Amino acid sequence: MSFLLRLRRLPGALGVLWTALWDRRTPWRARLPAVLAALYLVWPLDLLPDFIPLAGWLDELVLVPLLLGLARRAMPPEVLARAEAAPRARRRWVSPALAAVAAILLLALLGVWLGNWSA
Repeated sequence: MSFLLRLRRLPGALGVLWTALWDRRTPWRARLPAVLAALYLVWPLDLLPDFIPLAGWLDELVLVPLLLGLARRAMPPEVLARAEAAPRARRRWVSPALAAVAAILLLALLGVWLGNWSA
């Protein structure tokens, strides 16, 4: 599967994983990597500091997908099947408008960070 196709399917896959994580039959060994991935994204301390250009983001680009993949592999097949069969409206956990606002805020923060970094 090509990289662009995987990237296009990412929101749906994250929605399925999100729905499956809320199922009571999901074991802790599947929930723990997903929770760790979310915490690592918001934790201010990283393995590689973010002020190092590009290398600071490399740890997030490697660790978060790795942890989410571990969570998906540890998920029972019946839980995943039920999450994939759930209505799409129920699976959607981020509206397109909210995603657009988040992207604009991230770009604004990036601009502020770059402005402070170069000054």
